[in-house]
Amino acid sequence: MKRSNTVLPVAIAIIICTFLPANAQHCFRGKPLPECKTFWITEFGYNHRLDQYNVSHSYFTWETGLMRNVDRQTAIGATLFFGADPYGHRYGLKPRYRRWLNNSVSLDFGAGVLLGGEHDFINRFPGLTSHVGLSFGDWLALTGHLEITRLQYKRFRIIKETDYAWYVGAKLGSYPGLIASIAAPIVYFILESAFDDIGLGSY
Repeated sequence: MKRSNTVLPVAIAIIICTFLPANAQHCFRGKPLPECKTFWITEFGYNHRLDQYNVSHSYFTWETGLMRNVDRQTAIGATLFFGADPYGHRYGLKPRYRRWLNNSVSLDFGAGVLLGGEHDFINRFPGLTSHVGLSFGDWLALTGHLEITRLQYKRFRIIKETDYAWYVGAKLGSYPGLIASIAAPIVYFILESAFDDIGLGSY
């Protein structure tokens, strides 16, 4: 199954963000008012599935988008979401809410729709994705993640069911998140191409 055709545009979209202007009111690294009126979200995350299931426990996520501080404690916005595990990928749109606890620590909430993807188990879209996180300086966030999707797989017979997947993990944000977001899809593409060349398929 070819997935690189979708992975590479994610890296390209994130690279474009670095060329957009930043000034005293528009920041790359998120901060509350009065320092920043708007700021970018560039996040790369690793999530570990908590429940025992017949799909992968490792789940990588990328998010890029824009948020706006509406007052000194509140920011709202939205991100483009991309998630991948060894069985495939999915993408969507996620509205975001941030509550600033002080100048560097914040609570993040997000809930959105998975619009599509290509996956060995997820056979129908839309799905739902959500998270809650505690962010430190917009560099690192500890997160909890819930994703609801509809699965189809064969175990003696064709089974269709709704999957409620709970994850815990961490995200890199701002410049570390940008670097990881660019590097990870490129490494993925290189490794997938190498495995395809030697006839092993997707790893």
